[in-house]
Amino acid sequence: MHTSSRKSAKNYALTAYIAMDSPHLDWSKCPLCGKENQCALEIEKLTGQSQPPCWCVGQEFPQELLEQVSVQKMACICLQCLNKSKDERE
Repeated sequence: MHTSSRKSAKNYALTAYIAMDSPHLDWSKCPLCGKENQCALEIEKLTGQSQPPCWCVGQEFPQELLEQVSVQKMACICLQCLNKSKDERE
């Protein structure tokens, strides 16, 4: 992944994390498909139990995938949508 794409993915994750206090979104749902996104930060917030690093920490998100999420729905993208995006690019 190019540095600019990596930087955009990090900016997306940071923006999503900062916005997690929004009462208007279900942060446990993927903004693309609506399924559970398994976000460790959200699980920890809901349960109060410490979680291991989120599955997304070591992932690279294609810029095209990130651009599909509006700022108003900036919750974590699920692994299934990430894998589907990667499969479509190959």
